[in-house]
Amino acid sequence: MPLPCRLHGSKAPALDGWTQGRTATVPASGWNGLPDAEDRIETGDVVAVFLSTFANKVDRKGRVSVPASFRSVLERQASSGLILYPSFKHPCIDGCGDERIQEMVDSIDRLDAFSEEAEDLQTILADARQLTIDGDGRVMMPKDLLDYAGISDTIMFVGLGKSFQLWEPDAYAAHRDEKRKRARDRGITLPMAGRGSDK
Repeated sequence: MPLPCRLHGSKAPALDGWTQGRTATVPASGWNGLPDAEDRIETGDVVAVFLSTFANKVDRKGRVSVPASFRSVLERQASSGLILYPSFKHPCIDGCGDERIQEMVDSIDRLDAFSEEAEDLQTILADARQLTIDGDGRVMMPKDLLDYAGISDTIMFVGLGKSFQLWEPDAYAAHRDEKRKRARDRGITLPMAGRGSDK
């Protein structure tokens, strides 16, 4: 089951990347304009995030089972399915639900519409695939995405909080080891925002 994160008051701990004691302010309209988001926060309901790592087999038809905990997160977000697109940075597939992709669209829309940066980032939207989860908890994986990530018969589902990634197992093991070593070498720490903190 996904780890519940309880949000208190009008602020919540920032979940992306290495936080610097920051908090993310909840707008009056709630997260991403969802009409009931503020009510969920005020009543102390849990907000789920994508956690843990799972290795699932791809069948002969190109279908793979989405981890139950990931499906639970998507259900809590009322997502119509899952959204996948080639990673900008790594040889893997990035994934998220409807809320996260809307945040990305909003962020791109705040850029100069005719800038190269906006054009570059819009390729994420152009390459994104919205996949429906079937009654058995599976999705049909697009072959071009599998080829991009070098995936053949096994997919590693890697939880990243608000989003997740899909990796070829050996490639993910090398990536994970490299990032762990870099974190140790740099002495990276993660300052945590306390509950109810306004800092």
